Amino acid sequence: MSRLLRRLACAPLALWLVLVLPTGGAAEAAWADSAALTGTTVTAAGPAGPVLSCGALTLGGADVSWTAVPGATGYRLTYGGADHDVSAATLTQHFTSLLGTSTVTVRARFGTTWVSNASNSRTVTVVAFLIGVCG
Repeated sequence: MSRLLRRLACAPLALWLVLVLPTGGAAEAAWADSAALTGTTVTAAGPAGPVLSCGALTLGGADVSWTAVPGATGYRLTYGGADHDVSAATLTQHFTSLLGTSTVTVRARFGTTWVSNASNSRTVTVVAFLIGVCG
């Protein structure tokens, strides 16, 4: 064994501690706050969701709109039993092709993984492309 390796092998453990930090900016994290815990149950709360409201009612359609959420990279609307992603610039959805009634909620998206809590829900009804109702 070389002289350097013998010295390193006998070196205190502190010399072998390597700190690994992310490169390219801050790492994404959902929460950074700390708090003391008591009891046996911990409940984590996600970011607040948008507030959903009824927008314009038009002949054959209905709009829902929502408040912008700071830092959102897009929004995920849920209606008709499926999720529908829209851009962060979109704050209104117009329904014309929905036949019947559907409950609508929206969540803010943060990147490709994180979403906020769901908004309040609204019920949208469009009948035969003639009457739109939101409530």
